Amino acid sequence: MNQEQIGPYLVKEEIVPAGLGHLFLVTDPQQEALFALRQLPAGYLNDPAFRARFVQEMQALAECGHPGIVPTRIIEIDGQEWLVRQWLPGGSLAEWLARGPLSPELVISIIAQSAAALDAAHACGVVHQNLKPTNVIFNRNGAACLADFGLMQTASSSGLNALSWLHGAPGSLSPEAALGKADLDARSDVYSLGALAFEMLTGQPPFPAHKMLEAALQHLNAPPPDLAALRPGLPSGLVQTINRALAKDPAQRFESAGEFANALTWAFQNPKKTADWVKTMPAVTLMSANPPRRQTGCLLAGVFFALLAVVAVLYLTGVINRLLPGMGLPVFTLPIQIAQASPTTMSTDSPLSATDIPIPTNTPPQPSATHTLPASPQPPTVTFTPAPSSTPMPTNTPTPTPIVIGGADLLAFVNDDEIWTVNLDGSNLIQLTDDQQPKIDLQWTPDGKALTYSSDGCYYFLIHATLQLEKIGCFDDLEISPDMRRFIIGGTVTLPNENKSWMNFLGPLDYSYLSKLTSIPQRSTSDGTAFIGGRLNQFSPFSDLMAAVFKSPQDGRQVDVIQVFRLTDAGEIDVRDSFPSRRFDLSGYSALKDQPVLDDFGWNGEELFTLHGNVLHGYGDLVLYNMDTGQADTLNPISGKCCYQDIQFSPDGQYLLFAFQDSEIGQGAQIYLIALGMIGSGSTFTPIELPFYFFSDSRARVEPALRPGF
Repeated sequence: MNQEQIGPYLVKEEIVPAGLGHLFLVTDPQQEALFALRQLPAGYLNDPAFRARFVQEMQALAECGHPGIVPTRIIEIDGQEWLVRQWLPGGSLAEWLARGPLSPELVISIIAQSAAALDAAHACGVVHQNLKPTNVIFNRNGAACLADFGLMQTASSSGLNALSWLHGAPGSLSPEAALGKADLDARSDVYSLGALAFEMLTGQPPFPAHKMLEAALQHLNAPPPDLAALRPGLPSGLVQTINRALAKDPAQRFESAGEFANALTWAFQNPKKTADWVKTMPAVTLMSANPPRRQTGCLLAGVFFALLAVVAVLYLTGVINRLLPGMGLPVFTLPIQIAQASPTTMSTDSPLSATDIPIPTNTPPQPSATHTLPASPQPPTVTFTPAPSSTPMPTNTPTPTPIVIGGADLLAFVNDDEIWTVNLDGSNLIQLTDDQQPKIDLQWTPDGKALTYSSDGCYYFLIHATLQLEKIGCFDDLEISPDMRRFIIGGTVTLPNENKSWMNFLGPLDYSYLSKLTSIPQRSTSDGTAFIGGRLNQFSPFSDLMAAVFKSPQDGRQVDVIQVFRLTDAGEIDVRDSFPSRRFDLSGYSALKDQPVLDDFGWNGEELFTLHGNVLHGYGDLVLYNMDTGQADTLNPISGKCCYQDIQFSPDGQYLLFAFQDSEIGQGAQIYLIALGMIGSGSTFTPIELPFYFFSDSRARVEPALRPGF
């Protein structure tokens, strides 16, 4: 076998560390695609029963069709068996952790995505068993996917054992897996997911042993270290949630990965509250992570007898049957069992089929009776459904189940003056309007049921399910609060002193009231509060803070600044921050030759803002500003190039959505959705796939908007 080529694949590099066997990054010249090719150790699949189970599980996972599960197939090259799977370019969680612990927000996002994939696998009858940072890999958009399912299990008759096949300390091995129990279920993976959360928050696994048996014993007997001490400042509920996932007894853990992910999210969002499950959970006795000196002898004795217990259990089951090569130590064959379906045969030439972006949903699919791989890869479904010029009706064309990322499942945008929607993987492209009228300020209502936009000075309401169009009212600015209880409108008015000013009106959401307005009210009434304010208003979902673009005098001219403010009971603005002003420079804005205008900005509702100046056709550098630290960073994630527009946060605040134009080309916008944690990683990102002829007018706004609430 040529070192430069393995069968039909050309080797680009060997990936280190590889874990089980050797792992190569290869390319298939015929498909022009990258794959990960893993060489299995000799004899790994020799046992017929184990091989049948392993092959069946690979087929079951492929049949599950969950985009957070990377499908794998077995191939044979020159008598050697290999595993081949799609290559994902975002690296592994182990590589991310090499740079240090992750933020709690990013940890929760990765856990939610991983939990969705695990729940789907469990519903299809497969337990991962070997979940660890090297098996969590990221696609081009930074979304987490799971690989290497089931590589820990072996057949007892093969004379080989689970622990001997694992390379490196099993940092997230569940106690029952370490004992070799045959009835592993979803709670085993819940333990592993809890260990992953612990490692992401602290930068180290709960039991960082370097030897396999040592780590297994720690998972069996040792209490987890004090997470609160290793990562101060975490909400106590978050620590309690992870400790419950790490309970030695499976009965005291969460029943599913999704339940754990939901509890983790709730605990983080409600740091001052105690979850009901904490109040009612059984008492869990956890030994101190740092026992007093007088207990050391007892602890060592406990570990020793636990080791004897493990050996005794394994010996009595008849599995100590050979020695580890060159070490003189017994090999422990762990009789691990997993939910089975009828074994089938996997074709070695079955193609891989996986989408890149996982579905962060905790509702697993129902398992099917049979598991087969598709005969050929299927392209995304693209449905062009122009709406008629009169009363548009929804298309009856069957649509694929949309993927969910960042708390959204659908993207709306404007192309050639019409509104379109598309799934986040580029499938199911649909045209919603056909009136040839310019449209700006495209937004979803917070409940995700309708789109609002401005056309010719008036705002309209487009119900997504029926495509029914209603006129809201005529004003220059409209924003609906996240709880859909308030609205704010704005526009230029002539004051009694005949000066023109921007006036806002804030009140309880009432569409019938809005439809009757012929101008912006200049005085507060029982229906709302009038105040001289700013445009492009945004509400904070966590408080009564707001943000908007105001005019401010600077260097003898009026410049746009973003102000974060609180509106007092008297209708006065209490400013909390104002930028960029003289705080930091912004290309296409700060120089005297620039037009200091801000056409849009993004806000996560807390401390982070995104903004840009006008370098090219209203696009500029992508700048991330932290209101807490006062620091602004120019990021430019697409090959370090300018220029960006409509930079906004996903509904869950974990992703950035934006339109991008290459400043060296100057035409043809593209839409990207990228994990916030990947923005500065130097990775290569791919835009949402749309027809090449879209956005031909380089000066037209794209107005991308994610549907929230999922």
